[in-house]
Amino acid sequence: MRAIERNKTKIEYPDIEKDAVRYIAVRYSYPNWMVDRWVQRHGVDWTISFCEANNQVAPLCVRTNTLKTDRESLAKLLKSEGVVVNYSEIVPESLHLSEYPTLTKLSAYKRGWFFVQDESSMLVSHILSPKPGEFILDVCAAPGGKTTHIAQLMQNQGEIVSCDISEAKLALVMENCKRLRIEIVKTIKFDAREVLKDFIGKADRVLVDAPCAGFGVLRRKPDIRWRKTPKQLVALSELQYRILKTASHYVRENGILVYSTCSTEPEENEGVVDYVIGIAPGVFIVVDTEDEEVKENFKYLRVGEKPPYAFYRPYHLPGNETVLSAVWAVIYETPIIAPIGHFSDAVAFAKKDLSAGEVIDGSGGHTVYGLIERREISRDEGLL
Repeated sequence: MRAIERNKTKIEYPDIEKDAVRYIAVRYSYPNWMVDRWVQRHGVDWTISFCEANNQVAPLCVRTNTLKTDRESLAKLLKSEGVVVNYSEIVPESLHLSEYPTLTKLSAYKRGWFFVQDESSMLVSHILSPKPGEFILDVCAAPGGKTTHIAQLMQNQGEIVSCDISEAKLALVMENCKRLRIEIVKTIKFDAREVLKDFIGKADRVLVDAPCAGFGVLRRKPDIRWRKTPKQLVALSELQYRILKTASHYVRENGILVYSTCSTEPEENEGVVDYVIGIAPGVFIVVDTEDEEVKENFKYLRVGEKPPYAFYRPYHLPGNETVLSAVWAVIYETPIIAPIGHFSDAVAFAKKDLSAGEVIDGSGGHTVYGLIERREISRDEGLL
């Protein structure tokens, strides 16, 4: 390793003009198959930018526990303990920390004033936009980052059922709830592919933050690139489809279903949504983005450039050395989701006006399939 470091300027890379895929794979340390699929879908420049960005060190983001304090008070306390603090411009309760000691030694941590969570992950709960008193189902909940954030947004009023297949991970959910003083969460151990009949048609809002390949968080989990295979993507998409299909049964009439992943790959995202929606046309409809409540839900998002429908996918802006992560809108003709655009800022009532391609999220990539609203129609349990 030392010899490589001393002689890194002498390393000979494949010719980018003759074999761009091989050049990128060797230069940035990615498997060929992964680079090849990105080059085919996005081109060489985009892929280089994406790989460069994912080789950078990810920032540390924390979410203020608004049940116990506010962001300003948290920042003040952290600064008093020597932490360098910067305010997020994306999520109202988020802070970026640097030059910090062991987090568990901080008094703010001991008091339950914050939770470590990526901004992109925080945005998912804002898109779900839960209200106090509602019944929320989080079907792939562990370790509880979104569950606890949802509880905060509900002001600790209502009921959240947090589900996972791992009993040990559900114990972690409750441990986090205890530290944050959250009292409206209960956990259920079950396989999300199986239907919980007691919850059919009962949930005001359902979150499916599905297991995925994780290509949107490669900076935080760089080993993913060497552990995933094309066959695993196929298997994951089948799993995601079954989970989303099952979760659709829980949404009450006029309820909301949010599907999100931390992957960039279409077979895990729009491919899954297309398939589930296609099985039962008309069961779910596009959310009316002129509705005032929907406008509030999407206040951190921005409308796509072309109506009527938009998906999100993380990407990195070519040529920008400071790029960490962002998301762009892909417009589809099929009526699946609300007409929304750049992840993190909806429709014509954006928090701030972001131009196409501008970096808006420095924390990692969640692909969020906005709000899918269930129609007021009757349907059999097995329709999907």
